[in-house]
Amino acid sequence: MPRLECSKATLYSLASTEEQLVPAVTRGFFREATAEIEQAVQAEPDPRQRIRVYLAGGVLAA
Repeated sequence: MPRLECSKATLYSLASTEEQLVPAVTRGFFREATAEIEQAVQAEPDPRQRIRVYLAGGVLAA
């Protein structure tokens, strides 16, 4: 399991309970991954390659 390397105070600044923390972190992860994938897709001029970049981005983000 990866370590976040931050304090509990930092974590609880994102959400007030442990139950709220998991969805908040998950949403943040997907928001960031989506932005990176969309940027990579926009940079690809070939439409066929855009599909590959999009699909590969989802796999690599996980």
